[in-house]
Amino acid sequence: MKTQTDDAPSVLLVEDEPDLRDAVVNFLRLDGIEVVGVGSLGEALSFLEQQQFDVILLDLGLPDGDGLDLLQQRKDLKETGLIITSARISKEHRLKGIRCGADAYFVKPFDLEELSLQVRNLTRRVRRQQSGDWRLDEVQWSLVTPMGLAVKLTQSEIRFLKPLMRAAGVPVDRQELVTSLGHKPDYYDARRMEIMVRRLRKKIDQIGSEALPLQTVYGFGFAFTGSATVQSEPD
Repeated sequence: MKTQTDDAPSVLLVEDEPDLRDAVVNFLRLDGIEVVGVGSLGEALSFLEQQQFDVILLDLGLPDGDGLDLLQQRKDLKETGLIITSARISKEHRLKGIRCGADAYFVKPFDLEELSLQVRNLTRRVRRQQSGDWRLDEVQWSLVTPMGLAVKLTQSEIRFLKPLMRAAGVPVDRQELVTSLGHKPDYYDARRMEIMVRRLRKKIDQIGSEALPLQTVYGFGFAFTGSATVQSEPD
């Protein structure tokens, strides 16, 4: 068994059967994994408000609803690994779970050592995705998310994002952004930029990615708060 470290995977186990919940919690903790065990959707939602987890182990048959309801109530879990643990063995249930975003589906009774290995593998993948850069590709006219998903951009969107992503973490003055778009600040309608930002956010949301890390700096401009790289066209 592994000893627990600061880099240990963090897991939320949602399982209403006390004996099974205790068995899974004890095994994972002995294997060096940080785990919180709860028995209902309500408890799970409460913990998710307070803490971020690498992986959720989710039973489907819970006393206060179907486990998949959790994904409907918390649509911000796209970056969290999801393993379904269920007694529902039909192909229909397995496919439904995968369509809803599950990374793996374990049918009860399952092997705890195999589950622990899956948790560790999934944690590594999740953390790689979270630590990845947003990439502006001027050659392909696209924005690539840390998950590797790409959206096509217009020329104006590229001109807007380029100075922001080059200065990632530092606010960029609105006038500089207007100039990068090829306009004169004195004659530019600020509402056009707001519309562009909303359109960009919508494009990213539609591909099922994490939210675009673009922050409004009121009275000044915008800041790209994620890690970013810019792949420019060759000279």
